[in-house]
Amino acid sequence: MNVYKLPINSIFLDDLNQGLYEIVYIDREEYERLEKEVKELDTLNFKTKFAYILQTEFEYQKILYTPIHKYKVLELPQRIDTLDKEIEIEAIDKNFSYFNIRKLVQKHAYYKIKVNLTNSVDSEIDTLGKWLFGTPTIKGHIQIVQEDGMLYISYPKGIPYIERMLRESLVK
Repeated sequence: MNVYKLPINSIFLDDLNQGLYEIVYIDREEYERLEKEVKELDTLNFKTKFAYILQTEFEYQKILYTPIHKYKVLELPQRIDTLDKEIEIEAIDKNFSYFNIRKLVQKHAYYKIKVNLTNSVDSEIDTLGKWLFGTPTIKGHIQIVQEDGMLYISYPKGIPYIERMLRESLVK
């Protein structure tokens, strides 16, 4: 397993609160053993399936990647008609279509987060990505407009993980 040292003042520590990493407290000996294998790290990437070590003033920690889509289940309403959150992203390609965007986003781990729909007997929508983009028979919860080299993406606010999934999938 590759091990990276995470500086105490790292701006990436905020990512630890997103539920993607599990913090394991280790003793000094384990920390020193892992420190011998450590590699330099300048960016924390949730896709990276490695361990990180962190030394604070009082404790030693090993931080393990946890594939969120394998254990997290979101409770979402079957239908939200208000698309009240909008983000702007510079378009990677001038000929982006809805289906090109969906194909890029499908590779993201958040796309596969399991969902339970309230008041639903429909089993076709079972992931966050299908809920957002829809299926051939069910309308999704996203609107995409491309104008002057920018993508304007609207979706319901208050639904976790969507903005991060879109930005990480679509930003150059």
